Amino acid sequence: MHEDESSAVIGLIFIVLILILSIWKPINKVSDLREETIVVTDKMVKNDVYLIYTKEATYEITDSWLYGRFDSSDLYGKIEVGKTYKVTVGGKRVHFLSVYPCIHKIEEISEAA
Repeated sequence: MHEDESSAVIGLIFIVLILILSIWKPINKVSDLREETIVVTDKMVKNDVYLIYTKEATYEITDSWLYGRFDSSDLYGKIEVGKTYKVTVGGKRVHFLSVYPCIHKIEEISEAA
């Protein structure tokens, strides 16, 4: 294989990897949908990502064209630290890519009187 062909193959592999990663992140956010109960310990915006912290995990809230939700800032604004919520979550935590499970729906759980 000539040097020009090797460079072309490496370039093509690099482009394919970039495409896979750019497609994978939105798909990951709607994979493995599940319900969880969480108690919010903190929340913040970091690098334009809405983060929700609990003792067990960190979640993000982002718009998702695959899930059909485009109100992430409204959803984030409704969440209060110290409250308990039932959430619908999708995706997995991938540490080396800074990917968090995504909260799609949230419902406050009332405390018993």
